[in-house]
Amino acid sequence: MDKRIEKNYQSLLALKSLLAEINQHPANYLEQENVLAALKSQGALSKYLDESRGIYPSSINTQKRTAETIIEGGYETVDKLRLAAQLSIEKKFYENKQPKKDSKTGLKATIEHQNEELLLIRNDLLLLTLAFQKSLVQGLNYATNADHATLTLCKKEQRELLDFLSLRNNVLNTNLVSIHEEKL
Repeated sequence: MDKRIEKNYQSLLALKSLLAEINQHPANYLEQENVLAALKSQGALSKYLDESRGIYPSSINTQKRTAETIIEGGYETVDKLRLAAQLSIEKKFYENKQPKKDSKTGLKATIEHQNEELLLIRNDLLLLTLAFQKSLVQGLNYATNADHATLTLCKKEQRELLDFLSLRNNVLNTNLVSIHEEKL
């Protein structure tokens, strides 16, 4: 195989690897201006040079032709990785810019963020509680097939567990019906 073609293959594979790495760890590339500039367009990416990684500039047409040969999905895969890397870096950049908490806008943003987290946590707790309640119903069904003493003990221990749950005492606004109330 021609050395130039082999170099293009290796360079494009290294570039694809770099783009995947940027997607996984965008914070490592926030300050690298040459990488940020290369992600702006297909043409800029084709001109990107990083000898330490084995990435060398070539024409966009050469990259596209090479990609069709060695990368599943062709150059479209490389371009999707480029766009995803660009988006990952932008997201990380704005994520790191925290608003000032002493300003009205900063306080509103902080409250909004905390309300979003609270909602996610409450949803997680609700799902865990529902899963727990379902497991209690299943346990009760199994105990129903056992003797009377086992059934009585099962009901007693399930009541104790339900009383222990904090969400049982705090009603959540939901359209879901409590499972344990139907069977206990």
